[in-house]
Amino acid sequence: MADGLTEAVECPVCGTSFLRPIGRRGRPRTYCSVRCRSEAAPPRPVVARYERDCAICGTVFRTPDNGTVSCGVTCGKVLAHWVRSAAALAARTRTCERCGVTFVMSCPSGKAKKGESNEGRFCSRACSAVSQRRYASRAAAKQAYHQRLAAQRAALRVPKPCVVCGSLIAGGGHRKACSAACRLEMTRSRYRLQMADPRPCRECRTNFTPAYGYRRRFFCSLECNKAWNKRTSNGVRRARLRGLPAETVDPLLVFERDGWRCYQCGRSTPKHLRGTTDPGAPELDHVVPIAGGGGHTYENTACCCRSCNNAKGAKVYARLEPFTRPDQVPF
Repeated sequence: MADGLTEAVECPVCGTSFLRPIGRRGRPRTYCSVRCRSEAAPPRPVVARYERDCAICGTVFRTPDNGTVSCGVTCGKVLAHWVRSAAALAARTRTCERCGVTFVMSCPSGKAKKGESNEGRFCSRACSAVSQRRYASRAAAKQAYHQRLAAQRAALRVPKPCVVCGSLIAGGGHRKACSAACRLEMTRSRYRLQMADPRPCRECRTNFTPAYGYRRRFFCSLECNKAWNKRTSNGVRRARLRGLPAETVDPLLVFERDGWRCYQCGRSTPKHLRGTTDPGAPELDHVVPIAGGGGHTYENTACCCRSCNNAKGAKVYARLEPFTRPDQVPF
């Protein structure tokens, strides 16, 4: 039954009537099914076929490809497995470098399979040991060892000069100095070469070279050491007693950081007035006093003249700019 959207058409192959849409884009439908369309199609050209015996099961089959050797998918998978196994076996087959026997490696590594390693050179541990052995027997190895030892002892018995005084050392050996005095002088000369660069004193900033046996020394004299400890230990002790942050603060570094000027009044505090009772003498002041909870650190200390420090007491003054730790701290 046809309506406004379809029309009745008869199939030219089987004669069956079917409905065909009207107005649809593309080629109009001619056959009722795919089977009728296949039967109505022109015959394909005959392809030359070859008869083969399957390499797996031996069945005779026809194929258009002259290189096909299996009759189907199952036999093709079996054949591919055989080919891969043969290739793997060929990759693991090696020839022993000592006895010439052909063998198959049992568990080669990935690099050995690619030929990037030195595995598979020998068929057994015995061949490997014999090939890598330098001497034919243990007696030959022992004889070679004694010969080398005798040559070394003969070389040590040759007299050689002392590195300090130049006199010949009797008996040779590994010694470089002929006596205890020369050994001590050799050690001291080596130390002097290592300590050739002088270091600045933490107290007076004078360059000095530590004497032998005092490599970790940081002061040029005992007086400078006592003065530095006396100047830096008081503030650390007071802060630690109150449980506040404390570090070893060198007042001279703080004065140099602030340009030897009072952070309250801005007056100059000359260095030669340090330790005097002059009103302009430089003194180390805690911006937030230790009694008020301030720590003994570079950030909380500043250069202050004696008069402003006495007038300030334990009060807190606002500072104009924050202080930072000096760039050059010798510890």
